[in-house]
Amino acid sequence: MANIENAHSTSRAKRISGSLAVALAVGLSFAHADASAHVSVGIGFGFAPPVYAPAPVYVAPPPPPPVYYAPPPPPAVVYETVPAPVVYGEDWRERAWREHEWRERREWRERQEYERRRAYYGY
Repeated sequence: MANIENAHSTSRAKRISGSLAVALAVGLSFAHADASAHVSVGIGFGFAPPVYAPAPVYVAPPPPPPVYYAPPPPPAVVYETVPAPVVYGEDWRERAWREHEWRERREWRERQEYERRRAYYGY
């Protein structure tokens, strides 16, 4: 039974505090309602003059951090010798001649290998 009475008193207190909050809000809204659009109303409840922040105090900024100078990075490409000349193209006759020489050398090596095996294995 005590809990029920306590609950009733709690709800009554809630109702009273809620109605007080509503009455305060309505009263404040009426206080703001008489201020027209051209009147500057500061932050406040309408019944006190606006409070402004004090004038700013200017302080010198801190000094910049020290600058450390590093040696420049090495170049991306370092030539220890003179680079080879650039060859943009080659004559097809020269290529054919080289391929002919390679073919002859290969045939000569194959012939030498054949002779060596023939002498070793006897066939």
